[in-house]
Amino acid sequence: MSLWNDYLARKLIFESHPTIDENRCLNRMQTRHPCRSCMDVCPAGVISMPFAGSMKADWDSCSGCGLCVSACPSRAVSPARIQAERLFSYASRLQHDTIISCKNGLSSDIATEYPGALNWEFLCFLALHGIVTIITGDCAGCEKSSCRKSLEKNLSQAKIFLGEELYSQRVILTQDPSAVPARRYTRREALSLLMTKTGRTASALLPLPQESVPDGTLWRQILLHKVKQLSKDPAEAGQSPSGSGFFWMLPHFEKNCTACGICTRICPAGALLRAPGPEGSGRYYMALLPHKCTGCGLCSRVCPEQAMAAPSPLELIEPDRPLLTAIAAKPCIRCKEPVPLDSGSDLCARCRGELSI
Repeated sequence: MSLWNDYLARKLIFESHPTIDENRCLNRMQTRHPCRSCMDVCPAGVISMPFAGSMKADWDSCSGCGLCVSACPSRAVSPARIQAERLFSYASRLQHDTIISCKNGLSSDIATEYPGALNWEFLCFLALHGIVTIITGDCAGCEKSSCRKSLEKNLSQAKIFLGEELYSQRVILTQDPSAVPARRYTRREALSLLMTKTGRTASALLPLPQESVPDGTLWRQILLHKVKQLSKDPAEAGQSPSGSGFFWMLPHFEKNCTACGICTRICPAGALLRAPGPEGSGRYYMALLPHKCTGCGLCSRVCPEQAMAAPSPLELIEPDRPLLTAIAAKPCIRCKEPVPLDSGSDLCARCRGELSI
């Protein structure tokens, strides 16, 4: 059984609503900085927070729009099976331009009531294959205002990732159907497209081990897979600015970081790691794994030393390579936790406090 089929088998066969992964939810990780992204964007008020750190969803009221999936900063909300299967199937055979429309009756590749529910990662994946044209109705008179706000947010993030030049070439937002670019295929391209539609499977796109199950990071994994292809295939790489990477929203460690490790313990994506340097080196290393980081910003909000800068665009050619920051510190003689070299003590702050009691 393929990875995708295995994933579907674990879900309810008629599932039409998203699911929340409590282990990735920012409100499950901490309560000091409550996140309301999924609640604020939901037009039906499906998701609520009865008390701090507790998320509750009344899925009976869910329309399956998928806006909460797109809005979640930590990718704790997984897409509904019905929607994910349709988009994943389209992505698996994608080779050329894409037309997205929220207008009923308009011929398009992806017709949806809520184009704002399409994650920026998915939009960027489409843009790396060809021109993406998003045709909307009269948003000013539309009752789905949260959809427009979500779409604008996702397009803004896509613009950061792709860069202004590539974004302007590949993404078109319009209310005019005549703005759709004409498609012209050579005979070879037409034959290749036909063979692709009949021969490829969706699971072939997933760069995940067989024991894994796709979750809320599904579209991010697909985008990462495409970026890896661009870095390895010179012909494919011609679709992006020559010799450059893409801009990921990432936090970074400041000089006053003490390697306390709070950020590593609270990161919902497991994108932050801490490791001691060679014995006697007087160094610890803080590592950021860009391919895992979703840019939620939780680490910068909880850092007690304010030593983690908020996520900002960083150009990366190889997102799989960890970003290392060396911290001048030594191990505490009592608990082995890092102690800043300029602290004047061989004990960490916690141990000093415990021993003074």
